Amino acid sequence: MAKHPFTKETIPVFVANDDRFTEHYEALLGIPCGSEVDETFAKNYNLSYRKVLERREEDEDLIVHSDQFSGKPRSQAKEAVTDFARQENIGGHMSSPRQFDWLISRQRYWGTPIPIIHCPKCKAVPVPHDQLPVKLPKLSSLSGKGLSPLSKISEWINVDCPKCGDKAKRETDTMDTFVDSAWYFLRFCDPNNASEPFNSDTANQMMPVDLYVGGKEHAIMHLLYARFVTHFLHSVGMLKQKEPFQRLLVQGLVMGQTFRVDSTGQYISRDQVDISGQQVTQIGSGLPVTAKWDKMSKSKHNGVDPEDTVETYGIDTTRLFMLSGIPPDHNMLWNTEAISGIVKWKNRLWTLVTELIETRQTQDIVMKKNDFKHEEKIKKERNIAVEEVTRMYSQEYMFSVAISRLQKLSNVLRKVPNSVIQNSAEFEQALCDLCIILAPMAPHFSSELWKGDRKSVV
Repeated sequence: MAKHPFTKETIPVFVANDDRFTEHYEALLGIPCGSEVDETFAKNYNLSYRKVLERREEDEDLIVHSDQFSGKPRSQAKEAVTDFARQENIGGHMSSPRQFDWLISRQRYWGTPIPIIHCPKCKAVPVPHDQLPVKLPKLSSLSGKGLSPLSKISEWINVDCPKCGDKAKRETDTMDTFVDSAWYFLRFCDPNNASEPFNSDTANQMMPVDLYVGGKEHAIMHLLYARFVTHFLHSVGMLKQKEPFQRLLVQGLVMGQTFRVDSTGQYISRDQVDISGQQVTQIGSGLPVTAKWDKMSKSKHNGVDPEDTVETYGIDTTRLFMLSGIPPDHNMLWNTEAISGIVKWKNRLWTLVTELIETRQTQDIVMKKNDFKHEEKIKKERNIAVEEVTRMYSQEYMFSVAISRLQKLSNVLRKVPNSVIQNSAEFEQALCDLCIILAPMAPHFSSELWKGDRKSVV
């Protein structure tokens, strides 16, 4: 039996395996006078119930036989009930359908100890503040079997109850690491504080976090609980800000190509596939194979080690390749055949610097009247590139757009005659700016370009 939170009357509890229950709901309160399903259930089990709803054809239904809520229209009664629940501290608050009970405990050694002491007389008692933090004892070995290893450390688990002084035991479960990651950004604000998690004044000066970058799993789970912790800390006066993050950037996934045998459903690796014909087939058996892009997984044989690409093309080329294809919040299809475009662009940039050095070491070339129009175009494109790429770096985080804009600027520089290359300060400025702006995405390559640029300063 359960106790009704308002009337304190006992009500029966039934455990059922029924597909009509909404997913993730652990309990359902039956109202037979308001639901045919509940009414049928009550009749089947001979349950008596009180009519609390009076149906009215033209007007809104009325609440009856419900103490202070009787006589109210259904919509008004709903507000009154939630207000009463809040006053009695038994509910009435808004909740998210995505936020469920969060089990924070784990039966393992590695984790933050839960600062609770269990006493036969006083039940669960918090560890006194002057005994915090509770530290893990050192272990000689971990078996990985049975109960928590902490339950076997008698000198650690057996303590006196802080309340009554009788023999008691520590909590042996530890917190899941999700608990720590739900507030680590606050600790970053005050990492050397030995007396409290963080100083409120210090955290209030630095919070909220400007940008939160995470994958889809983080956006659903970690972000939800990080916000939960911050909302709690705000409610107890430790933080001014309710929300921990000003902006969210959800990263896309790097997708690998999978090959699945149609008849068996087996995933096979790329070297077991024949793609020379119109139909992709399995080598040896000739069975049809479906090729698609999917999240990288060992079981699907579509994982890629980026070290191989780095070893072949270098870290800067690999980084530019990953940034250039798509916005960061989209999934990326890992296809190194497309890396050739980045390699060609880098070669063109190298050629630009080489031409600048060589042209300025040759005999003087006089600029003609028509050459000055190139300077005007260079100046315009340089200003646009600096403004747009800066915005992409600091506000939009669209690095693929930044690369496209730099490629456009480099194309403008490639089309000018040697007389402009040799004499124009605008050309030199634009090429220098290009090297500087490229540096966050390709620091090593940009450094080499800059070294060549500085040799040719007018």
